[in-house]
Amino acid sequence: MYYLQTSTYSIVKNAAGTLSPTKVTFSAKSKTGTSNPVNYTGRLFIEESTDGSTWTKKYDNDASSKEHGPAATSKFVRCSLYLAGGKTTLLDQMTVAIISDGAKGADGITVTSKSVTYQVGNDGTSVPSGEWQSSVPAVADGKYLWTKTEVNYSDNTSTIAYSVSYKAANGQNGKSPTVTSTQIRYAQSTSGTSHPDTESDWIETPPAVIAGRYMWTRTIVTYSDNATSTSYSVAYNGTNGQPGTNGYN
Repeated sequence: MYYLQTSTYSIVKNAAGTLSPTKVTFSAKSKTGTSNPVNYTGRLFIEESTDGSTWTKKYDNDASSKEHGPAATSKFVRCSLYLAGGKTTLLDQMTVAIISDGAKGADGITVTSKSVTYQVGNDGTSVPSGEWQSSVPAVADGKYLWTKTEVNYSDNTSTIAYSVSYKAANGQNGKSPTVTSTQIRYAQSTSGTSHPDTESDWIETPPAVIAGRYMWTRTIVTYSDNATSTSYSVAYNGTNGQPGTNGYN
């Protein structure tokens, strides 16, 4: 078998147009069975291309190896190995890419200075227009503390951000309502899940409850702030059971 070897598989071109490495070496080899490969003198045909489709001949001769320095404007170097003496039987072919570094990026932007100042405002939506202070001022109840953070950058731009907090005023003293009256009423019903809705069904004294019916108790509590709360409880008056069987002597 016949094949090509190359000293590099790619060449890098920096922003200044310098190639690294500056040259590439193509070597022709032959190998029979399990024996070690040896140099082979065949026809080496070297071309260059700027687009990968149109190729320009750079070398065409019989040799076992060839060192070639491509032009900086090329993007590909291709070497074809033919049987010695011509270009009728192609044995192998290798292409080395010339890779261009990207252009140097813009310098990064850094923070050059930062300041934090404070001011008391009357509301929490409009930035106050007074003088900003470097230390936190005393904030009266019901007022807002504004914080301004200004950052300056190396490209001469800046950003300003605001945050605001509120100091609440004391609230009114709370009131504890007291119980002014408690009303207890009773009603009889056939349901143990729904209390009677008709007001005339509720009486002041517990009624005589028929067996198998329910007695409801309603408690209404009235408070000094005119609020009320109503609660219900229910009890069942069971029916007599079936007579038992006669006992044995």
